[in-house]
Amino acid sequence: MARGIYMKRYLFVLSIVSLLLISCDFNGHKNDISKVDKGYISKIVKVKKSKNDVVTGKGKKEISLYEVVFNLRLEIVNLIAREIDKISFSELKIMREPRDFYGLPFSYIISRDGKFVLVCPDPKCAKIYRRRFYISLDYNENRLKKLGMFFAKISLDSVINLLNCIFSVVSCAYQLKLESLIENMNLKRNILMTMSIKDLNYIKSNLEWILSLREAWNDRINELINFINGNFKGTEFMLEEFNHFINQRFKFLMGEMEKVGILVDVLLKLII
Repeated sequence: MARGIYMKRYLFVLSIVSLLLISCDFNGHKNDISKVDKGYISKIVKVKKSKNDVVTGKGKKEISLYEVVFNLRLEIVNLIAREIDKISFSELKIMREPRDFYGLPFSYIISRDGKFVLVCPDPKCAKIYRRRFYISLDYNENRLKKLGMFFAKISLDSVINLLNCIFSVVSCAYQLKLESLIENMNLKRNILMTMSIKDLNYIKSNLEWILSLREAWNDRINELINFINGNFKGTEFMLEEFNHFINQRFKFLMGEMEKVGILVDVLLKLII
């Protein structure tokens, strides 16, 4: 009985402590996790009962309109900055490529010295095309090497053409449009200072969606590598199984990537 009364009193005191903590200013608490949502900031509050016992609760603290707008701008600017760094890195990386890869037919996918190389017939665009494809895979050299080992074995034109079609969507319809958006937003980022919450939210959510497609693309490439390792037997290529796999795992994603150009045009109208 006494124990039950003690527990009720303890829980009551604990609830009061939690409410007090929620109402306080949380700035400077390193262990708090926050999320801005329509003028409120959600906090995970930790109340220490004893040395080894911590109670976790959730609360919301109202924040000003200025803070909401500031946080939205900051998140957009951070997304842009990360992509600008990736583009700059890829441009430096591609400059080191040997020049003898120029001039080969567009449909060729070759592997030289263990490195995966895409080529197209126009010397002026060959490196640009490959750079955009490489950056779509985050310049993951291990992933590119595994792809190269597979592509070096390909002799079927239908497979080469199918892969080139996919890579063209990623390099031209997706990455080209994404970089156009990022570079324009970087040049005109000051316009974010005058935008409404509605427009800032629209830009942020759509930019995050566009970038999420690249994450999905990398996941699909990992699946492709695993599929190849499990279904490629010697020199025999399982064409029917390969076509089925591509249709199941890549068709929808390619359709989404092809839509990016339309969305980019809409976003650019907000900043131009």
